[in-house]
Amino acid sequence: MNDHTLTEVLERVSRAWMTASVELDIRVVAPYRLDAPSGSAECVAFLPDFGGPSGMVIGAIMAPRFQTDKRIMHLCNEVGVYCSFINVDAYFDYRKERFIDALRDWGYFGNAEKQPNWFTVKIGIKPKDNNGGKGAGVEGHIYFEGL
Repeated sequence: MNDHTLTEVLERVSRAWMTASVELDIRVVAPYRLDAPSGSAECVAFLPDFGGPSGMVIGAIMAPRFQTDKRIMHLCNEVGVYCSFINVDAYFDYRKERFIDALRDWGYFGNAEKQPNWFTVKIGIKPKDNNGGKGAGVEGHIYFEGL
């Protein structure tokens, strides 16, 4: 993916999340501009019903450094939403099982009556962190809590 600009990568990964929105019957805002009192940042997506009671922002991490964007983490803390950073290589295209695994790992916090049929984890409960405290153990993403 080195021949793609960051904007192109974010757009493509955002499109994959919009496909997930339709295919999995979930709410997704993608691409997403995170606005906070101290600034703003372009993100892959916002998932209003996953990650925490106020939703979750998805940021991108890319090879070769795989560094999270501390500014996005700060802005998420400022507005009170959770954030997760995904390896864009793993989410460049929509793959149903990979997206479902990530969503289950992040947890569903939306309206119980609108919980997707495929979601079998108890509402509002995040699975156990079995990645040595480095975030949830789903391949291709790193999870950070806001607040």
